Amino acid sequence: MIAIFATTLDENDGGISRSIPSLFSSVGAAGGDVILVYPDFGNPLAVDPSSLSFPSIRIPMKGWWHNPLCNAIGLRPVLDQLKALGVTIFHHGGIWTATNHLVARYARANGIGLVCSPRGMLDTWAMSYKSLKKQLCWNIYAHRDLASVNLFHATSDLERSYIQKLGFEQEIVTIPNGVEVPCISDLPEKPRQEVRKLLFLSRVHPKKGIDLLIKAWAQVKPLGWRVQVAGPDEENHTSEMMQLALKLGVKADFDFLGNISEADKWSYFRKADAFVLPTYAENFGIVVAEALACETPVLTTDSAPWGFLDEEGCGWSVTTNVEGLIQGLQCLNKIDRDQLKSMGQRGRKFVKDKYSWKKIGEDMLAAYQKISV
Repeated sequence: MIAIFATTLDENDGGISRSIPSLFSSVGAAGGDVILVYPDFGNPLAVDPSSLSFPSIRIPMKGWWHNPLCNAIGLRPVLDQLKALGVTIFHHGGIWTATNHLVARYARANGIGLVCSPRGMLDTWAMSYKSLKKQLCWNIYAHRDLASVNLFHATSDLERSYIQKLGFEQEIVTIPNGVEVPCISDLPEKPRQEVRKLLFLSRVHPKKGIDLLIKAWAQVKPLGWRVQVAGPDEENHTSEMMQLALKLGVKADFDFLGNISEADKWSYFRKADAFVLPTYAENFGIVVAEALACETPVLTTDSAPWGFLDEEGCGWSVTTNVEGLIQGLQCLNKIDRDQLKSMGQRGRKFVKDKYSWKKIGEDMLAAYQKISV
C-alpha cells in the first residue's frame, strides 16, 4: 500500500493542490493500492477528497504546525494508523514543512520506503528566496531527510538537474504532471475580439516574474493587446505590480482580476488569444499545459521546462529577463489571428498526446514497484 501525502489541497495554492490528487487517482486507477493523506487548514479546497475513488485521511491543521520545530500532534497517530494498515511506501511532496520532516523521520525509523517530489522547491530561485530561513532548516533536518529518500520524483529534466546538483545520488524518475484536457464542446468559442487578450493565470507571487512582463511591456507596448492578470495574491505582490505598471506608464494596459474560481479558469484560458508565464522558476508549470489544452498559444521563459514550445509550433520559450520577454512580445505582436489559431490547435494535440494521466499513473506505479528498503 502507498500513502501519498499532499502538502496542500487549498484552492489558492496553485497547481500542486490539483496535481497531487490527480496523481493519487491515476496511480489507483493503474492498480495501485493507495491512500491520500491531506492537511485541512480550514480553507476552500481545490479538490473534494470525498469525490475521489480511493480512500483518504484528513488531518485538521493550525498555522503554528507549519513550524518544523513543533510537533504536528495530529500527524503521528495517522502515521501509526498507516503502518498498521500495511503501508510500505510514503510519498510526499515538498521539502520544508513539519509534515515533510515528520513523514521522513517516521519512514526512517520504521523501515518504510520514502519517495519525495520536490515540486520546485530545490531549484536555484526557490533555494535563494528567504535563503537564511531555508539554510537553517537545511542544516537542522532537510538535508538528512532528503538523504534518506529511496526515490526522487522529478516532473521535468530541469528539476532532475537541480536534484543532481545538490549531490544526491539516489535514483530519480522523471514523470511529468498530467493535465485535464477539457472537451472542446464544453468550452466557449475562441473569440475574434478587436482588442486581443494576453492572459496570466497563476499565483501572483514574486517567483512568477510579472515584473519582467511589465517592464518588457513598457518597452514594446504591443498594439491592440491587453494583459489580464488573474490569480490569488501572495505577499501583497498584486499591489506592488500595480504600482510598477503605474510607474512605467502601462497600468491602463493591465487588468488585475484577482483570484478566479476553478470552474471559471477554463473559460479564461479559452477566451485568451495567448497565455504568458514569465516565471523565474518552475518545476513543471501546469498552467502552461492547461492553456495549450484550450488551444491557447503560450509565451514563457526558459526557467520553465517548456523549451520545446517553439519546436512544436505552439508558443515561445525566451530567456528569463526583460530582453527575453521583449523578444517574445515582439514575436507575439507579429502573429495574426489565423496563425495563433493554428498554433493553439497544435498545442492541444501535443498536450493530449503527451500528458495523459492514465500513462502517468502507470509509470508512477512502476516506479514505486522498484523500491526496496
